Amino acid sequence: MAPEDQLLLKAISEGNHLAFEKLYKEYFAKSYSFALYFTHSEELSKEVVAEVFLSFWKNRESLCKVKSIDSYLYVSIRNQALSMLRKKSCIRQEPIELFTLHIAAEGDDPEDKVLHEELESLVEKAFGQLPERCRMIYYLIKEERKSYREVADLLGISERTINSQMTIARRKLTAILRDYFSPGRTPSKK
Repeated sequence: MAPEDQLLLKAISEGNHLAFEKLYKEYFAKSYSFALYFTHSEELSKEVVAEVFLSFWKNRESLCKVKSIDSYLYVSIRNQALSMLRKKSCIRQEPIELFTLHIAAEGDDPEDKVLHEELESLVEKAFGQLPERCRMIYYLIKEERKSYREVADLLGISERTINSQMTIARRKLTAILRDYFSPGRTPSKK
């Protein structure tokens, strides 16, 4: 852990409200995004993040055991989100609709726009067909820009497993998208 994070945790463990506020501001957006991945609900995601940060503050005396703020928050958010979803009996099978993949469209040509929308839809569909674990790992690495090591630590699995899951994701996405880019392909009409 970075020295500044160690100092931040030490200050929070001693009851420093300003240090806690700094941590909250620094990690809220990432925490909210990760909660949203599980809940599909802005309201529930805010509740999850609030509960996690409240718990963080209440248990501040034990922060010396925390080795990574990211890992601690992600695991806490995942557990809290799943717990709240179980209580509310609203676990969803396809949480990937949350993540709209944006592909840059060039020009104002109507045909380009149709092709852009078609490709974006196909990518989202392909991503939605990945197994849940692959989607989560792929999201953390590609969208959150985490390293394989960071994701492995975060999820409590080996880097080898992360590599295997990324290979599975790449192969499935490639297979699904291959037809779109094949020569002689004609765009579908919407």
